[in-house]
Parts: sequence; C-alpha cells; structure tokens
Amino acid sequence: QAPSHLGTRGSGGQVEASPRMADEDEARDFSEVAADLPDEEDIVFDGAMREADASALTELMGRGSFMERCRRCCGDANAQAMEQNHQAIASSDTGRRVEAVVTHYGAPHLRPATILERS
Repeated sequence: QAPSHLGTRGSGGQVEASPRMADEDEARDFSEVAADLPDEEDIVFDGAMREADASALTELMGRGSFMERCRRCCGDANAQAMEQNHQAIASSDTGRRVEAVVTHYGAPHLRPATILERS
C-alpha cells in the first residue's frame, strides 16, 4: 500500500497522484510568496542617514575593486553609465536622491550605506 501522501496504486502497480496533490504541491510564483510575507516598515530618513548614504556612495564609486566588480557583473557600458550618472548627481543633494529611490521602490537594500557594509 502506498503512503496516502503519494496517492494510490493503479492496476499496473504504479503510484498515481491524487488530484488534490497536484494543487497542494504546485509551486507558487514569487508574487504569491511575497504576498504572504510580513510588510516591512517604511524607512524614515533623517539628515544623518542622508549624509551617510551620500558619503557611502562617494566611497563606493571611488573604490577600484568595487567598480571592477560592477564591470564584471553589469558590463562595461552599464558601469560607465553608472559613473556618469554619479558625476551628474554628485553636486546635488545625493542623500535626498538616494532617499527618493529607496522610498519609491521600497528597497532599503539599495541604500549605499548598506551596500558599503556588505561589500
């Protein structure tokens, strides 16, 4: 006798899956899994966080080893575009720009200070 979670044995001795097994064991897509995750709290930026992110971004962009890793992972053209974009925003309030991106995408893992800690 086959265990109940495997289904039943057919006339040829093969285990046949029960119809409900396919529904229960079917892989869920990421949107279904993500919907079950607890909501993350919104990050509220303050001046110190903005300053830390601006400083971390400057440090990351100045690290040859970090930029080389970006080139390997993202390609030369994308790394060059990243450097040009950084130069374009370097004279503005970089911390506020980082805050806008992180808030818009709900992506605290994109904070330069967090990336710097992990690199």
